[in-house]
Amino acid sequence: MKIPIKLILCLIVIISFFSKTNAQWFVTETDISGQWAGVLTQPNSKRALAEEYPFKMDISQKGDSIWGTTSIEINNTVYYANISFYGKISNNIVSFQETEIFKQNIQVGGYFCIKSGTLLYNVDNKQLIGNWNSTGGCGPGNIFMVKNEPPQIQEEITIEETTVTEEIAVIPEIVNVEGVEVNDNKLNIENIYFETAKSEITENAEAELNKIYKFMIINKEVNIFISGHTDNIGDETELLNLSEKRVEAVKKYLVDKGIDKSRISGKGYGATKPISTKDTDIDHAKNRRIEFEIIY
Repeated sequence: MKIPIKLILCLIVIISFFSKTNAQWFVTETDISGQWAGVLTQPNSKRALAEEYPFKMDISQKGDSIWGTTSIEINNTVYYANISFYGKISNNIVSFQETEIFKQNIQVGGYFCIKSGTLLYNVDNKQLIGNWNSTGGCGPGNIFMVKNEPPQIQEEITIEETTVTEEIAVIPEIVNVEGVEVNDNKLNIENIYFETAKSEITENAEAELNKIYKFMIINKEVNIFISGHTDNIGDETELLNLSEKRVEAVKKYLVDKGIDKSRISGKGYGATKPISTKDTDIDHAKNRRIEFEIIY
């Protein structure tokens, strides 16, 4: 049987077409469309107005193409920018390029940069984590975001022809943050130590409190209770007051960085709850501490 030359040429063209496109018609990329929220960092930049900024991406997707809007804010100010972007997703790696600032409010002499970045999509935790840079004198830095969950569920229950709306309490899923271990609603970090008879936040304490700040930015529905403790050196009443001051100092630090004060409560216990009863300098230091607990 003789096969026509034209048919052979047509088959060659079809095979070549699918080879060049890697049969992309049959490949479905991971769907990351939706609203994402988290933190953009810009450490060690002398020009930066802050080191950390609330950051959001509203992503639309078709195939491996993505586009939408990024939003960046400066904590405790009215300054913000909304920026359009486009990008690609391939093998759970997201690349994006901002294009135009279409709405902003910024102080005189300040400016927002057009950014590009590469993010890795963590399928299990629904996280986008990666790096960004800019040619406008900003960056480089990091981005950490999680996908916004759907709103609280409501369910209608009909009992004997009477319609009752019952609100189902939804406990938010906790997103882990590096350096913060969650165990039985306790947030475990390196101890925040204080000097004897003082309530000022030290540089070492700032590094640990920044982890709590990032945890609360990512887990927006979580509130925390702060417990303040002292050693037993001094008058009981003064120690109780000192522990309250330490709680307030921690609360103020987090609020100043942008956490809503309504999400933070606390109490000072003085020296009534020691974790060590030994009479040594090391054990006294252990008792001068701050503890964090998740509350709903």
